[in-house]
Amino acid sequence: MPLTPLLNRLIWLPRCFLGAWQDSTGRQLHLWRNKGNKLLVSIHGADKQPFTLSDLDENTWPSIDLEGTLKYNKSNDTSYISIEAGQSGLGPTYELYLCLWNKRGLTPYSWLNKKGIPIIKPNIGLGLYDDWEDHLGVPWAWPLEDFHKKIPRPK
Repeated sequence: MPLTPLLNRLIWLPRCFLGAWQDSTGRQLHLWRNKGNKLLVSIHGADKQPFTLSDLDENTWPSIDLEGTLKYNKSNDTSYISIEAGQSGLGPTYELYLCLWNKRGLTPYSWLNKKGIPIIKPNIGLGLYDDWEDHLGVPWAWPLEDFHKKIPRPK
């Protein structure tokens, strides 16, 4: 078995990345594990409404309870959550890179680099038919702004 799929199965999402997140546009991201231990992701706009995703057959669904897959990129030592944002297996994908802000600046989270303030950096993985569109098939994802942990205010 190739090493990368094996590493992808062994990677565990650190608790500091679970919970509610928000970017500078007000877009909200929620990450959690269900009882079956699947990683779930919901994405809402500043208006607290979910976005509408679609596939090539024009089927639509809300950006709620999307299954995320934690992946590891060996070439640049980065971990990220990949979410199907279109046609399953064809893309595009919404990728959430796990980072830390520390004394060295913004660095990728790794098992050797665990100290700092967690930040999630979004990116778009091109889909088979979306590279000709300005928004790469996911207009709701733009602009790509970093997510910061949303800390509830004490009452």
